[in-house]
Amino acid sequence: MNFNPTLLKAAIDQHMTELLERAQTEQLLRTAPMYLSTRHVLPPNPNNLQRKRVIPPEDKPKVA
Repeated sequence: MNFNPTLLKAAIDQHMTELLERAQTEQLLRTAPMYLSTRHVLPPNPNNLQRKRVIPPEDKPKVA
């Protein structure tokens, strides 16, 4: 079995390019949420919003 060095190099280059692209994509997916949250692009999370407590009138302290 003989190898064509040119084809072998082309195949290795293609594979390395695909690995690099995949690594870059994974890095972007990991860092994008942090980047977006620091840029205040994400919609507000209702679980994190401070709810204003409404005091019913009968519970309000009487002011003399």
